[in-house]
Amino acid sequence: MAVVRSVAQGGRSDQGELRRFRGEVYDCFTARAAALFDLVDGLCTLVTIGGVAYVSLAPGARRGHGAAYAAVASGRIDTSMLRDVLAARRPDR
Repeated sequence: MAVVRSVAQGGRSDQGELRRFRGEVYDCFTARAAALFDLVDGLCTLVTIGGVAYVSLAPGARRGHGAAYAAVASGRIDTSMLRDVLAARRPDR
C-alpha cells in the first residue's frame, strides 16, 4: 500500500485512527488507487466542486485533471469492502 498522507491537526489524539481509516479506504481502490484517493481528498475540501476537473484545483491536489478523469474512467473500487469499512466507522447514536 502506498503511504496515505493526512493533514495533521495539532492537539488531536485520534490521528492514528484517522490514518488507519484512510488506509482502509485506500485499500478498497483496486485500480488507479492513488488517483481515486486524491479525488476523495479533493471532495472533502471546503471548496466548491463543479466537476471532476475542479478537484485538481483543490488545496493539496497532487494530480492534474487528466489523472482525475482517468481515475473515474479506469479506476476500480471494491464496493463491498468499502461498504464494510464505512459501516464499521459509523458513529454511535
